[in-house]
Amino acid sequence: MLTIPSGINDPSYRYKMPKMTLKQESRLNGVKTNIANIDDVASALRVPSISIMKFMTSELGANMEQTSIIKGKHTYADLLKHLDKFIEKYVLCKACRYPELRMKMEGKDLKSVCNSCGKTNSHDGLHKAGKALVNHLKQGGGQATDITQSRDIEEEVNNEPEEQEIDDDREQLSDIDEEFVYTSRRIVKIIGSIHDYTSEDLDDNDFVLQLLEEHQQNFKVPQEFMYFIALCGLFPPNRNPVKHWSKNEKVFIELVRQEGKVGKEHFMQAVVLYFIRQYNSELSKYAETFMYTLLQENVLNLQ
Repeated sequence: MLTIPSGINDPSYRYKMPKMTLKQESRLNGVKTNIANIDDVASALRVPSISIMKFMTSELGANMEQTSIIKGKHTYADLLKHLDKFIEKYVLCKACRYPELRMKMEGKDLKSVCNSCGKTNSHDGLHKAGKALVNHLKQGGGQATDITQSRDIEEEVNNEPEEQEIDDDREQLSDIDEEFVYTSRRIVKIIGSIHDYTSEDLDDNDFVLQLLEEHQQNFKVPQEFMYFIALCGLFPPNRNPVKHWSKNEKVFIELVRQEGKVGKEHFMQAVVLYFIRQYNSELSKYAETFMYTLLQENVLNLQ
């Protein structure tokens, strides 16, 4: 175990986190570094793991894959250095220096209140890590009020309200137990969420993919609906899909890659539905040009 942050030599210091476990993976498209226990580290810091990953990839100038992999070969020392920087920005109180923060939103500002000394802290909500924390809070995510409490007490204090909020949210979606259709309230809700959470960072494809994965798991959405959700969330009526396609092409390439040949079929179904069913009045004029763009860029023949 390491102290939070690392390097504190006081034997009585009680704030601890697990040491990162790294696995170097070499594949056809290069070397990658997998932080295998990122969820455990994030749990100890009481933040979503995506916020740590977004911070590290931003600082390293690297791309992220899945939820725990950073492209490139990175040493433990380098990653620990950046983890400590993340802790400094988003975990430690600026007054008492204890990791006792409770994150909250005040308007559009990301702030926290220290459970130890009571100070209100301001944080960088424009950094990719800050945006991930904002997204977590918007989805009802929270933190335990005392990092030293037992897991049972933490769940009672924090997770129960979070679960209740999710349950209340799902109760409002009347089709939760019914067969999925493209007009299901769940689908409409997720589309709105994707656009809201990415409105200031629409070109961050890794972030978009992470949001899609989280929503798919939370609402148990079948894979074939994810293409339609991504299209509508990334290209609402005020964002020309032809003009901006190249900026988000990676999202759909990755979705197709995950499903293989059937993914191409699902993608094409989503394109047709996108123009005909969802935004036909505003965006149907782009349909022909959009299809031509896909053919030109060979998107329909993804391997």
